[in-house]
Amino acid sequence: MMEKLIAGCPVLEDFALILPDDERHKAMPSLRVRSQTLKSFLFAFEFNTTGKAFAVEIDAPALKCMTFSDSQSDKIVLKNLNSLSMVDINSDFHLKYGKTLGPRKRNVIRDFLIGISSVRHMIISKLTLEVLSDLREAKEIKLSHVPQCMLLNLESVEINLQYGEIKRVIIMEETVKELVRYFLENSVVLIKKLILCFEDLSKANQDSDIFKELLKFTKLYPRCQIIIH
Repeated sequence: MMEKLIAGCPVLEDFALILPDDERHKAMPSLRVRSQTLKSFLFAFEFNTTGKAFAVEIDAPALKCMTFSDSQSDKIVLKNLNSLSMVDINSDFHLKYGKTLGPRKRNVIRDFLIGISSVRHMIISKLTLEVLSDLREAKEIKLSHVPQCMLLNLESVEINLQYGEIKRVIIMEETVKELVRYFLENSVVLIKKLILCFEDLSKANQDSDIFKELLKFTKLYPRCQIIIH
């Protein structure tokens, strides 16, 4: 029903779909968003107490802006997102806490990154960075495994650590530094702005260790504006 409603609207440009924690999702195991006109899409799927995995497919060649806030989808298919220029990622890719990441899950994350490779502006949430921290700690995936096509168009990156609980602060900070270094060293188009938002204001203090470490990057890459707050 939802798929037909979206595909059957010939002038649809802005669409927000928020799926709450609801038993009814047992009868709705997947979602397909297919639209030739959609330009802005927000998808949010709150934690589902049923524990049932979900699948989502997004096929929208005109899509320019996407907010993906989903921790329930175990299968994510992105198609024809060549017009996508901005993405806000808040997802753990249905990676259950304490579970070991397997090849299938690595492929899900990799395919997602390939699907959004046209973006120029990217926002990464604390939840998503937590997944990267888990992967980095387990040495199951390195940042060098990030698809190179992800780095072709990036102009600005925001790492938002303002909301949610951090399980391992030190590991998270190391991941932040490694991620910043990786983006700056490997981006084909020189990133013009890199923003880091900390919930703990002491981290943004000029005397903090992470601030001093990140400050070194500004000397190595003077054309990139690094904002810490």
